[in-house]
Amino acid sequence: MFDGKVLHSMAYAAMAGDEASEFIKEKRVTVIGLRKSAVDVAVEVATKNGVGHPCILVFRRVHWLVLEHLNKFTFRNLNRFSQLMIHRPGEGFFQCLLAFLLSPLLWMFTRMMEMYLKWTCPLIKKYEMVPDHPFLKQIVSCMSLVLPPNFYERVSEGSLILKKSQSFSFCKNGLVQHGEDSALETDIVIFATGYIQKR
Repeated sequence: MFDGKVLHSMAYAAMAGDEASEFIKEKRVTVIGLRKSAVDVAVEVATKNGVGHPCILVFRRVHWLVLEHLNKFTFRNLNRFSQLMIHRPGEGFFQCLLAFLLSPLLWMFTRMMEMYLKWTCPLIKKYEMVPDHPFLKQIVSCMSLVLPPNFYERVSEGSLILKKSQSFSFCKNGLVQHGEDSALETDIVIFATGYIQKR
């Protein structure tokens, strides 16, 4: 049985500023997930606790992580012309032909964005955070993940530790990752893995 505290990111976000700061102060915090709420909470904890009590971010699937300016650039260029490059259900012959002829432009844009992200954020490769899916798939499915400005700074200084794991289990003093013998010692586990809305 885990001796620490477990809560959802929504419960943490509902806390007042002083209450949240006191809750995580000098505690070993592990955040589960790699979506917007997960990275926001992890960076907040890492900023407040520093390298003395680093926050651990545990995730299973990786996504393309982009900064705000790059996200704006991407959507600014997804205009009506770019819609002609994508096949749609029920499209006519000429629409299909046009999408086929323009598809190299779409592929080039996607590849350039991926190369730019790898070049400007070398930590992506270091921490095995290069996704299997193309950048375009994430954008068209409206799953773009915008990072807090100081995310990579926290990782570089050691106040935020990234851990990729397919699964984990609780133990008395923390979490045991799949394939690992030693436990990730933690006092608080914050789940940021989605929720079911009450109807």
